[in-house]
Amino acid sequence: IKNYISKKQNDYICLMKRIYFNLLFILTISLTISCNGVKSLTKKGDKAFEKEQYEKAVNFYFTALNKDKNYNLAKSGLKKGAQRLVNNDLDLFFKSKNFGENRKASYHFRDAKKLKDRCEAINVSLDIPIQYVSDYDLLVNNYVESQYEKGMNLLQEEAFKESENIFK
Repeated sequence: IKNYISKKQNDYICLMKRIYFNLLFILTISLTISCNGVKSLTKKGDKAFEKEQYEKAVNFYFTALNKDKNYNLAKSGLKKGAQRLVNNDLDLFFKSKNFGENRKASYHFRDAKKLKDRCEAINVSLDIPIQYVSDYDLLVNNYVESQYEKGMNLLQEEAFKESENIFK
């Protein structure tokens, strides 16, 4: 009986060792694949950046940083690519604002701000000059004021439905 119990214990220990080594092997392989994935994604981002495909590049960098948020090459690539996109949105904001296309202008500024906020969430800082922020705030304030005046005029004319639509 002792031999039987001892053999069962020995079989159990061998099984546990196999499981342990298999798990260790799987963990090692997955870490290796994960690291290569981050480097590969960063290189794809770099290639897209060189081709001036900034949006594509930024997406590769974000994907790489989702796998490893501390990978500095992806962070620096993201900073360069995202800043280019922000600058492009700010240029479009400026042009739209100057042509009186205030709605378009506000969307361009919001796109720039959204990307800036997304980058700052992973400790990558981008620059939006204060003048653009001031221009956007002024644009929004003017829009709200003009909508308020339209709505109030419609109320005085007793056009309640139209007024309601303005104030929504």
